[in-house]
Amino acid sequence: MNIAAAAAADNTEASFTSRHASTISPLPINTQWEGHEPAKFYLTNANAYRDEVGSSPLRRRAWVVQEIWLSSRNLYLTSNQLWWKCCEREASEAYPEGLPEELSSIGSHTGYGKQRYDAAGLHHTWNRLVETYSACNLTVPSDKMVAFAGIAQHFQNLLGSGDVYIAGIWRSQLPYALCWFSTKEHRAYRPSAYRAPSWSWASLDGAIRFGHNPPNAEKESMKALCSVEVCQIHPADQDPTGALRGGGIVVNGRLTRIGFSNDRMKVEDADCNLIRISGADTKDASYLELHWTLVDMDENTSKGYATCSYFDNLTARDLATFTMGKTIRKTNASFASGHIDSFFALPIMSWNESNRPWMKGLILCLVEVEGFYTYQRVGRFSARGHIPISRLMRNPAEILLIL
Repeated sequence: MNIAAAAAADNTEASFTSRHASTISPLPINTQWEGHEPAKFYLTNANAYRDEVGSSPLRRRAWVVQEIWLSSRNLYLTSNQLWWKCCEREASEAYPEGLPEELSSIGSHTGYGKQRYDAAGLHHTWNRLVETYSACNLTVPSDKMVAFAGIAQHFQNLLGSGDVYIAGIWRSQLPYALCWFSTKEHRAYRPSAYRAPSWSWASLDGAIRFGHNPPNAEKESMKALCSVEVCQIHPADQDPTGALRGGGIVVNGRLTRIGFSNDRMKVEDADCNLIRISGADTKDASYLELHWTLVDMDENTSKGYATCSYFDNLTARDLATFTMGKTIRKTNASFASGHIDSFFALPIMSWNESNRPWMKGLILCLVEVEGFYTYQRVGRFSARGHIPISRLMRNPAEILLIL
């Protein structure tokens, strides 16, 4: 059982604060309306758990996500009252016998029950946990993988040998799970020291969301547009869920050299010039148009400007062994560097929505290393309409390495 001082930002603050009991108990309301029998209702805060526990200072700490999930029972000391949560019951001082079903969060991704879902349910829960975790703060950035390893081990036990954990993503969810995106609610960046492959959400400091389950996608219309042929990671020790010193994936997919015009895509013409896609993304482009593209970089500066980073000191040996523990990542705010030759779009998935085709994919930067070529993720793109989608699927498939 965890005893959690949820209201305290650090160990210098009180674990439990004084409060007035009248602010906790539901307020009884007696009604007398014409044509209706007198009735009694109770006025209560339906979001009390979210306000007092979910949004507490404690929940902003990344290590706590794992500590709470792995504990079967949690007792929270919040700013207003005590809260209890276990696999079977959620209770508070206001509802000591248990919250009414309408107010309970048991079974949600913030719940701590260990129900054995099917694989689809487990992956859905995993995605929500990662999203919660990515928005939390870490004092030591290198703890990113370690502070989530316990949860990864728990899910590996539930999923069994039918799935493999690869740098924060499950093998069975590839290539779709590569379509996570940075919310950039605050600054988002990849630290200079190596931590995870660029295609993994764990490489980024900042909140992310998974985008590979479009809520309005027509059934049976979702399709993978590339395939992951090889996955390889190098743990820093014997634990495959812990810290990493390298890793990469080999993908068979279609690449299109692109440029940017604000947040819209440019592609090559016959003379290798980068221009807007004919018939899409007009000068006054709107997301309500039938044919449009959206380019969204993973990283941004403290002032909110888009940026990207790249490995500066890669060697051919690093590529051959997938080990990058000694590489240094540099940030390039201008998108122009002698180390980066070009940006490319790699389609990952497509689907239909309201009888219209959609596509999502990765933005990659091409980096030459001692005569060898490799790619690193720097962002993602979305496209709608058959004009931009057909243009991005024009080139033949090829094999590429993404670090």
